[in-house]
Amino acid sequence: LPPPSAPSSQPTQIPEFLIDHVVVSNGSLLFEDHAADVALSLPQWGLQIHAAPSGKEHVELVLGREGTATMQGRALPIRKIDVDALAAMDFIDFQRIEVATAESDVKVSGTIDNFSQPKFNLSTDATLALQPLTSFVGVQPPASGTIHFTAKAFGPMNSLDTQFSLQGSPVRYGEFQDVNLSVEGQYNRARNRVELSSLRVQSPFGNIRAQGGIALGEPGTSSVQAEVQHLNLQKITRAFDLGVRIASIG
Repeated sequence: LPPPSAPSSQPTQIPEFLIDHVVVSNGSLLFEDHAADVALSLPQWGLQIHAAPSGKEHVELVLGREGTATMQGRALPIRKIDVDALAAMDFIDFQRIEVATAESDVKVSGTIDNFSQPKFNLSTDATLALQPLTSFVGVQPPASGTIHFTAKAFGPMNSLDTQFSLQGSPVRYGEFQDVNLSVEGQYNRARNRVELSSLRVQSPFGNIRAQGGIALGEPGTSSVQAEVQHLNLQKITRAFDLGVRIASIG
């Protein structure tokens, strides 16, 4: 008898196949985690998969009726889930992902290539209403205002570069009222570092302008240059309840 062959060191290849057409109508989903007291209910959704002329699979997922997420008795409506993508065995092109909850909306588009060693080219555009979101997660008192966040992530996972910007107005939390903020920067995963090209805060407490680099791990050094104007120490000590009162504006 011939000796048994040694097992191959090459990874097993999944044979490629093409779905011609699949339709799922009136699907429903209920997820519950009783230990964490969280749940997700999607009472009606539809899924279509069909072969695209490019040879990829065209995937469409749409929420038919409003869903609900719950956390420790607090509810958040899921108004919209809309996914439109082209998929292959080792590639996916998200032409559109949109999720809308309460007054917030998150959109994602872009590609992920080579799932074993993924390379990303993704963009995100999100408008977040803070009051319903912070109430849902249990922040007390809830924050209010609107945050607009955009980001672009590209490259392999171990050296991912992410460019981001954030604008918020008027943000309120507790004694902090009418805060307007703007942040622009870049995160590099290989260096585990955030570079802030611009940070601006305008509020009744004072104005801040800053830029610099922040190391998120060791080894690494951080350096931030900041300019503070019209600092109202009286409002700051009152907001933090420091037990002292300083009547000064710097």
